[in-house]
Amino acid sequence: MLNVGYLRAECHRLGLRDVSIAAGQARLAPLQLKTSAEMRLQRLARNAIFKHDLQQLVIPIPRDAEPAEFLVAFLRELVPA
Repeated sequence: MLNVGYLRAECHRLGLRDVSIAAGQARLAPLQLKTSAEMRLQRLARNAIFKHDLQQLVIPIPRDAEPAEFLVAFLRELVPA
């Protein structure tokens, strides 16, 4: 089980300053995605919403998933190091 430290490290790597988790979804900002990453996002999470004007990603978190662990794995797959 990953702790919040790994999530903080991923956020630092991507330059994310605003992370909030509520009502089964996470909001991550600011996030700049290349076109290839946007295509990957649609493949990884069809119900995710990327708001270009706010540079914000809204992603649902599966009910059975631990939020920090899910987000770390998702961000690593969305934007590989």
